[in-house]
Amino acid sequence: MWIDALGAFAITGFNVTLWLLTFTKRRLSPLAKAYFWWSFWITLWSFGYGVTLSGVFDYGPTLWWNKYCQAMATLISPFFFRFGACVAGQFDRYRKLYRFYLGLAVVNALALFLTPYYVKGLWSFGPYRYQPLGGPLYFVFTLLFFWCTVHSFLVAAQAYRNVTGRKRKQVSLFLLGTGIAYSGGGTLFLQGYGIPFPTHGVYLILGYVIVIGYA
Repeated sequence: MWIDALGAFAITGFNVTLWLLTFTKRRLSPLAKAYFWWSFWITLWSFGYGVTLSGVFDYGPTLWWNKYCQAMATLISPFFFRFGACVAGQFDRYRKLYRFYLGLAVVNALALFLTPYYVKGLWSFGPYRYQPLGGPLYFVFTLLFFWCTVHSFLVAAQAYRNVTGRKRKQVSLFLLGTGIAYSGGGTLFLQGYGIPFPTHGVYLILGYVIVIGYA
């Protein structure tokens, strides 16, 4: 569906523009680096997802692009945990756990891209020519993604109660922006379980570009 595909491609465009406007002009702090790597994997995911939604290619190439974008989505999760820990000022405390999450994500991303056990094919409904159809291990990918997401929110929420001033505002904007993004992005897993839910939630992911970039 081209309307939602444009939303996915807009995420790619906004992220690249933000990188050019900010990250090329100054030395990156650890927090800015954490944001960059999180948004980097989102950008790679959003391009592949846009190709999937556009339906411009035939079944075989679209399945390849969808497996690619799902693999990139797997790598979003540990970097979001790293970003949340950096926002909370607790990354040193969670460094080993982040590496564990990253190792799990890499293994799952490779398996997702190279095997049919995570995405076994494509299906269609309504105006959508192609949507992913999850295999027997698709739930593993989903569980890892949301586990890292929720853990990151919990770390940031705990920090929010213990900080003041500008730092408190940063944490609140992190929770707001990423909450908007993940409330929309979370609905994009439903199609993998054969649930014919529209993919308009992709537009809510744009919310984090504006809010988190400002924060």
